[in-house]
Amino acid sequence: MKIAIVVSSLRKAGPIIVVQNLVRNFNRKDHDIVIIKLMKDEAARSITNEFVEDGIKVYEFNTSRLKTELLTAMERRRFNELIQTINPDIIHTHGYQAVRLAAGVKDIPVLETIHNVPEEDFIKRYGKILGTYMLRRYYSSMKKLAAAVAISENVKNNNVPRLPELKVERIYNGVKVPESKYQSRDEARAQYGVKEDTTLFVSIGALLPMKDQLTIIRAFRKAFPRENRKVELWFLGKGPLWDECIREIGDDDRIKMLGWQYNVYDYLMAADYSISASHSEGFGLNYMESIFAGVPMIASDIPVFREFTGYFPELKQFEFRVGDSDELADRLVKATRTKIDMDEYIGIARKTFSASTMAAEYERFYKSLIGNRQ
Repeated sequence: MKIAIVVSSLRKAGPIIVVQNLVRNFNRKDHDIVIIKLMKDEAARSITNEFVEDGIKVYEFNTSRLKTELLTAMERRRFNELIQTINPDIIHTHGYQAVRLAAGVKDIPVLETIHNVPEEDFIKRYGKILGTYMLRRYYSSMKKLAAAVAISENVKNNNVPRLPELKVERIYNGVKVPESKYQSRDEARAQYGVKEDTTLFVSIGALLPMKDQLTIIRAFRKAFPRENRKVELWFLGKGPLWDECIREIGDDDRIKMLGWQYNVYDYLMAADYSISASHSEGFGLNYMESIFAGVPMIASDIPVFREFTGYFPELKQFEFRVGDSDELADRLVKATRTKIDMDEYIGIARKTFSASTMAAEYERFYKSLIGNRQ
């Protein structure tokens, strides 16, 4: 089976990590996988070379957001000619720009993975006017596809009413088995200078309003007076909220901004708890990465995280209302007094949310779509 995966870029972010986990877990003897990258990467976060090193052919399409939005006859023709050259059995798109281009392909099934709740994500990211416009265009393109995959039940439930004629399958994102250069929690904490009696909270992800790191900072400072030197909070990520976060932190040296880090599992190995204050998520890859690493999650009570606590019920006690720093502060204090045995949850996560499980489910779905075509 020849699979063409279409993405806007190959910068290290949730959807691309999922793509990487997917291709690394396909049986490469049975599948020929290529990637069409529509635009140039952000150099500091590009992982194109990792795909190339894995033996994946990456085609550089060299378009732009404006060109995919205008969708000129020239861009359509260029894309269709590339598809004819590759001659895949199936096209798998990830995201708005990819869907816009691939929706015009004839005679080859096109499958989109929906990585978010578009109605929430587009409007919160781009504003009501532009977000609503993009939402309409996205769904208009989606209706031309063979099928779609939703990465959680919440994403599926939010998209099915808008796509009544489209087959929408739920396939959870897959997480790779953790790899760390440290052999133990003690080794990791010693390397990072974390004392044994310190409770270390980490928050991983882009610094964005919808991720709401400001609420985490405010909650931490409410929960733990400055004289409490037995707690620390580390942020792994960058983004538009960086300067606001720095101002909110002030001179509180217990809170560290570490920027993007290559291997989050090295830091999770040292952590006691992970925090997400997201207002909306399609899946929440960092949530599941934390579970895989045996780190309990303190998370906002958005639908997909409530979906996860169905699998990990003891973590429900740490849910808090979106944007409520007082309630989160209470959960942080509670966490310092609570011990969660994560062994059972690691087993559940590896069975249900592993990259190998995801790859097997996609392979089955691909075959059903190609079979329908034949």
